[in-house]
Amino acid sequence: MTQMPEKLTARDNSAVKLYRKLARSKKERYREGLFVLEGHRLVTDALRSGASFTHLFWTEEGYTRWNQETIQADLRETRCALLSNELGTDLSQTEHSQGVYAICRMPRQPELSQLIRPGGIYAVLHQLQDPGNAGMILRTADAMGLDGVIYSASCDIYSPKVVRATMGSLFRVPVCCTAAGSLPGSRCGKLCRRGERRGGIGGAVSVCSRNGCRHRKRGERSAGRGNCGL
Repeated sequence: MTQMPEKLTARDNSAVKLYRKLARSKKERYREGLFVLEGHRLVTDALRSGASFTHLFWTEEGYTRWNQETIQADLRETRCALLSNELGTDLSQTEHSQGVYAICRMPRQPELSQLIRPGGIYAVLHQLQDPGNAGMILRTADAMGLDGVIYSASCDIYSPKVVRATMGSLFRVPVCCTAAGSLPGSRCGKLCRRGERRGGIGGAVSVCSRNGCRHRKRGERSAGRGNCGL
């Protein structure tokens, strides 16, 4: 930043009210096409991955600590502002806030037909309602280099708890949110039924690359993972 951003202190400021609504309401997130980020690492990971921000906030303490470490991104279309420490505490949803917040535009997700390709390996999440588990699976997909995550009838992937739990993997792994009836093929349904467990259903899906072949070996699930040929 080349100059000190404006300072916001009022709880009824329009940008502060927008952040609060997005943090609390799935309906507002999808109506606006926006979601919130909290934490220096998450914000910088998003910027490095090319995420688009409408707003970027620091508390006074956060600005002093983190501004010099924020990567040099093009923020000309982003409203940057300082928050009073008290206002930052009011917005924070973590026990130890770092004083860095952002409002991010939802990325355009690929269609299921665009995401799935021969030879690809994907994680499928169906009826998974625990935000921590959802974030952990996205981190695992990122670490394992999977080709994408298919997300169906599960907790909101843009909720603050899920976003924090992904630790930035949300911005690095292709994600397709789809209706349960659109899940690819009956074998995926068999995987989901076989893999049902408390807290949700999930599995690893491999797409066979051999011409005319409709399946691969289906293995037993382990720690919430499984294999299903499509």
